[in-house]
Amino acid sequence: PISSFPVRLLPYPPFKLRVQPLSLDPQAKIAREHTQKDIIKLVDGTYLILQVLSSWDFEVLGRPLDNDVVGQLDAYVKRCKLGPFRLAKAMMLAKRHDHEARQELDQLRDKARQRLNSL
Repeated sequence: PISSFPVRLLPYPPFKLRVQPLSLDPQAKIAREHTQKDIIKLVDGTYLILQVLSSWDFEVLGRPLDNDVVGQLDAYVKRCKLGPFRLAKAMMLAKRHDHEARQELDQLRDKARQRLNSL
């Protein structure tokens, strides 16, 4: 699990994280139908985004968070009104090399650490 808090007790819907990326192999599709529960994990989306922002580690449950998952996670946080934390914005700020962007990223990550520590 991402956090030790039971997902079923969250006051908001859990985030559906695909643990294994979909394969285009027809044999993998057959196997995937039988193990669908192992492919999608329900996780605390708020905890996940705060953890990634705090640690800057984009690997979760053995897989990297690609741009698709980052977009889905950001949309989830916005839809559920879970705060101002957006991974895509943080990644954009990290790619810029000016002082202003670095300062904004540091502030965002500090706020994420504070919120994570309060959970």
